[in-house]
Amino acid sequence: MIRSFLDLSSGHLSPETWTWLDAQTTDEVVRSLGPSAQVVLAGGMRYGWFIYADEEPGEAIPADLAAVFRLARQRGCEYVLFDCDAVPMEDLPILHPDFAEPATTA
Repeated sequence: MIRSFLDLSSGHLSPETWTWLDAQTTDEVVRSLGPSAQVVLAGGMRYGWFIYADEEPGEAIPADLAAVFRLARQRGCEYVLFDCDAVPMEDLPILHPDFAEPATTA
C-alpha cells in the first residue's frame, strides 16, 4: 500500500504548537504509550515532524494542527510532513514568527 503525505512548512504552526509537538515526541512519552497505543504522532525530527493526520483529532490537539489535519485529509493525504525548509502555502496562514516575511522599507 502506498500512503500519501502533505509536505508543509513548519511556519504554519504556532510556537505553542511546536512546543506541544516536541513534548509529545519525547522518548519518555513515546515509551510510556506502549506498543498497542494509538499514537497520533509518527515522530519528531530535528527540523520538523512527520505526523499522522487523524480524521478525528479531538480537543487535545491544538487548533492550528487540527486545521492542517483537515486540509491533509481533504487532499487525500494520511500524513503531514512539517519541514522548516518547505515553501509556505499561500492558502494557509504563517503562525510562527520565524517564518514571517521581513518588512520592506520604501
